Amino acid sequence: MATKAKAKTAAKKTATKGNKWAGVQLPEGFKPIVTGEYGQEWEFEKFPLLVGTVVGATREVDGGKGKDKWTKRVITVLSDEGDGNFDVWETASLAPFFDAVEDGMRVSVAFQGYRDTGKPSPMKVFVGAIAEDEAPDAKPARKAAKKRR
Repeated sequence: MATKAKAKTAAKKTATKGNKWAGVQLPEGFKPIVTGEYGQEWEFEKFPLLVGTVVGATREVDGGKGKDKWTKRVITVLSDEGDGNFDVWETASLAPFFDAVEDGMRVSVAFQGYRDTGKPSPMKVFVGAIAEDEAPDAKPARKAAKKRR
């Protein structure tokens, strides 16, 4: 047991030492691209409805390490409210929306709440929509079923 504790302590010390700033500066004439460069974070719990226009192409962001690597798609939406650009990240419920959305489309994304999945964190449920006149292969809405007597 003592060997495992020593190994963990040594690993923590090594990780801490490796996080020092290297002091390297970008050359003149280059603009850094950093988190938040494309749009601000959408506070979906506070403002659950985002309506606007997609600005730019859908981009892919890689994250995680080792077996936990992942790739998520992200779009930037220019809000109709005039309060800026907001990044919207792909979720399981938004995957079909991300398959269809393109630069310049008018979209609406709504946060509908949380769903218990049995895991420590609940799933965030969103619905995404494209303006009817811009949706690819748009199908007319189904008519309500007739009631039987």
